[in-house]
Amino acid sequence: MMLQREAEFISLILWGAGDGMLPRADQETLAARIPGSILKVYPEVAHLVLWECPEQVAEDTTAFLASLR
Repeated sequence: MMLQREAEFISLILWGAGDGMLPRADQETLAARIPGSILKVYPEVAHLVLWECPEQVAEDTTAFLASLR
């Protein structure tokens, strides 16, 4: 895990449950180290979240950005 200390920015972390490259535990650790972050898990998706479900990613990203106002 590259993040050695807490980050100082709100983040939306997108992760596919079928990802064989990046384990869920790493994503949960990352989310825990970024206060206010959101970990969005896509159950039927692998590593290429943006390609596999672009409409859902767009919807979730739009909602995330709207919540920052």
